[in-house]
Amino acid sequence: MIKILSIGQLPLEVGGSYTSGIARVVYELSKQECSGVKSYLYATNISENKAFGLCAYPNQYIGYVIKPLEMFGEILRHPFRTIKQWFFYKNKSYENPIRSEFIRYNIKRAIDIVQPDLIHMHSGGIDALYFANETKVPVILTLHGMMWDGDEQDFKTKNRYLNNLPLVDYYTGLNKEVRRKMDRFELPDEKITLIPNGIDSSKFYFSREKRHEFRNKYGVDEDCLVFITVGFVIDRKGQYDTLKILESLGIKYQYWIMGKGPDCETIQLYISDNHLEEKVRLFGYINDKDLYQFHSAADIYAHASTMEGQSLAEIEAFSTGLRVLVRKEIAGTVVGDAYKDHFNYFILDYDNVSSDSLKLWLMQGNKNRSSKQKYDWSVIQKQYVDLYHKILDK
Repeated sequence: MIKILSIGQLPLEVGGSYTSGIARVVYELSKQECSGVKSYLYATNISENKAFGLCAYPNQYIGYVIKPLEMFGEILRHPFRTIKQWFFYKNKSYENPIRSEFIRYNIKRAIDIVQPDLIHMHSGGIDALYFANETKVPVILTLHGMMWDGDEQDFKTKNRYLNNLPLVDYYTGLNKEVRRKMDRFELPDEKITLIPNGIDSSKFYFSREKRHEFRNKYGVDEDCLVFITVGFVIDRKGQYDTLKILESLGIKYQYWIMGKGPDCETIQLYISDNHLEEKVRLFGYINDKDLYQFHSAADIYAHASTMEGQSLAEIEAFSTGLRVLVRKEIAGTVVGDAYKDHFNYFILDYDNVSSDSLKLWLMQGNKNRSSKQKYDWSVIQKQYVDLYHKILDK
């Protein structure tokens, strides 16, 4: 039995101090069971008391503790080591040394509790982990995205990666776009593996019954194409841009927008000015457990962001059998290989729309639509476990 200590965050829904895409991913992976592997998670954004209440077995979830006297005593016992570490935090990572010391202390505590064979990191604090990992257990870092976009003026972000990435042993990235950014730092090819995010297939699937029910409920004829986008409604997510393109195509459509955000007002004004009340629906926030019904009723997922790491919403939509319209700027972030899958994906240049090609793709239909389970979390976790064994076998 190999022991894996993961480091990441937990979402607000289970006691974390905030919710993020990474927190959702880390939590879903933490729930998966694989033969021959015992998984533990140190969550950086939950207290030890709250983490204890989530455990199905001892130390499944480990939270942070606040023990200033113990931390200060450790600093006094190792002053020169502390000075060296704090110099790195401040001058190489541009982080607050006190905050980083708190992270290091709690990671070391988790390592001491679990005594792992391998450490899998999903979040920041690479330097703190390096200094906490005194026995130098092998470390995998999963890059859910990379903040440096090649701008040489942003030297702090670039240097943070340059100084921290060499502190771990192996790397995983979510997609080709992350891999492209990783290549800027000349990481060894043999130490990089691409493993995408996943979804819970029991929540996201195609229901023909719900398709008929919801299309009737919202007055959608069979010859009407329903587009759907799920996420924060803001300029960079592209809902407003998508609406203007759909209206210019001259096709029979409805556009369903799930989520809230500052662009709702702009979109609502456009709807009113152009009398699109029967074509565009702003649904607000929809709970995950209900989304499959809307996905089932829709025909096309509009993945219109100008910037993404890897969108869980796109994977969820794909898993319900939806075809996906992808903005050109984020084509490298989609799950799978959109450049080859011309039926399920259409990559659209929003600045130079080829209306005829787009309409031809839209009108192909999707008669054999079905659920897709190739990105279920159990499948994704199995890919990580295979990587764990490959590393430890070395």
